[in-house]
Amino acid sequence: MGVLKDKFIKIEKYKQWLLSEIIEVHPHNVHHRQTGFELFTKEGKNYIFNVYEATILRDIFQLLKNLNPTISANLNKQEAFKTSGIQNKWINREISNFEYLMALNTFAGRSLNNLSQYPIFPWILINYTSSMLDLEDPSNYRDLSLPIGALNTQRLNSFMERIKSLNQKNDYLKPFLYGSHYSNPPTILFYMIRIEPFSTLCTQLQNGKFDCPDRIFNSVPDCWDSCFWNHTDLKELIPEFFYFPEFLKNL
Repeated sequence: MGVLKDKFIKIEKYKQWLLSEIIEVHPHNVHHRQTGFELFTKEGKNYIFNVYEATILRDIFQLLKNLNPTISANLNKQEAFKTSGIQNKWINREISNFEYLMALNTFAGRSLNNLSQYPIFPWILINYTSSMLDLEDPSNYRDLSLPIGALNTQRLNSFMERIKSLNQKNDYLKPFLYGSHYSNPPTILFYMIRIEPFSTLCTQLQNGKFDCPDRIFNSVPDCWDSCFWNHTDLKELIPEFFYFPEFLKNL
């Protein structure tokens, strides 16, 4: 499979795969438009492409299915999720919670290859002060039925008051509930600042230097407190919290 390009871009590098090496292809949004796709191979690697046109994307998916019907390729994300059987595997405990959440992120079009659509994992624990943590105690866990912005009732009420105020002003600013997002590129760089290539990307974001020390991620308890109390901080977690402890170390 060759690399697709439009007349404005010259691509010098390209890669080829045997059809038998490709196991899954998922649609991927680029700048809020479904014009990209992510290709998954048997060797456990994945690659994102942007073809710029939705019609070309449909042709690619149809071509892949025609050439190799065993490839999982469906432009309809909801339909692809239902036919995958991944939910039943999770219910029957054939896969872990981590594997299930990673699959949900993939079917939703999120990828480790895209900082603006990075996989999202929820805060699970809320107790970061006890010397001993009782995992049998429900009070140590976050309420997963609510988004992070609604966990703190006091803060949520202030958000609701802001909506009322914005409605009354009736100016150019449309009413909104949360003024921040639970996942965006600066959030990913904030967490991953100690690991390359994220370290370099952090300096690029801050005009060649690291951010002020007080704003650099250096404490999980402090980070949780900020996400729970701060009106401008609604970050959820990233998958690395559950499998990659090196990002927490000053290596």
